[in-house]
Amino acid sequence: MVLNYECIAPFSDEEFNKEAEELVKEVLTKAQRVLPKFQYDQEVYVCITDDEEIHEINMEQRQIDKATDVLSFPMLEHKDGYGEVDELDVDPETNCVFVGDIIISRDHCEAQAKEYGHPVKRELAFLVCHGFLHLRGFDHIDPKDEEHMKETAEFILRGIAER
Repeated sequence: MVLNYECIAPFSDEEFNKEAEELVKEVLTKAQRVLPKFQYDQEVYVCITDDEEIHEINMEQRQIDKATDVLSFPMLEHKDGYGEVDELDVDPETNCVFVGDIIISRDHCEAQAKEYGHPVKRELAFLVCHGFLHLRGFDHIDPKDEEHMKETAEFILRGIAER
């Protein structure tokens, strides 16, 4: 897994800021192992920002006039982790397939962690996993699909952010 990580809006816990990138990489690496295999390495861009920035992105890209916790912008056509990778999708220099972008609101992440009574680390791991599942074609519009996505996320997150 090739991770391009950018933290525009640091978390309020300075120590956690030092750990956040490693946590993101751990979640993505496990998700990559659990989901159907690619013959190429995967590249993902993850950006931590604030509510103001994610609101702007949500409005610009989706015409939804509000902040949200996570946005995903997939570059491949997949369904439940399965899909073809065209050779044109492969960067010949890195032999990687760019899967897409995950944008996470630090403000929502911290607020939801407080609301749900668990650490910010757990919430960030969930949001990264949720975002990556969307990149790989999972969705939660239909209740059956939502249950499948939830079960897959729980399996990926088992043992991560619990310690």
